Amino acid sequence: LVYIAANVIEPPSIGIGKLTYDDVGKNVKVCGKVDSLSVSKNKHVFFDIVDSSGEIEVVVFNSSAEKLQAGTLKDNDTVCVSGQVDEYNNRLEILPKEISR
Repeated sequence: LVYIAANVIEPPSIGIGKLTYDDVGKNVKVCGKVDSLSVSKNKHVFFDIVDSSGEIEVVVFNSSAEKLQAGTLKDNDTVCVSGQVDEYNNRLEILPKEISR
């Protein structure tokens, strides 16, 4: 039951600047403005989310881009992203499970 609740209850929103490598593998929620939005030739969507404490890259793989409506995002949109913190090329990123506006 605890496992199920941990995966259903949304984490509280935290400042991006507070994320560290200790958070890799954890589910988090961050809110901010979309910046540097791009779509790869394979239809993966990449963007930074920026708040007053920092920024982090969000990577939406093509397999979930439609479900998350990532293709409708624009730079400067205000969003909240809930997902798992990951590390790629020595940088933190978020693999989203939900993107809300």
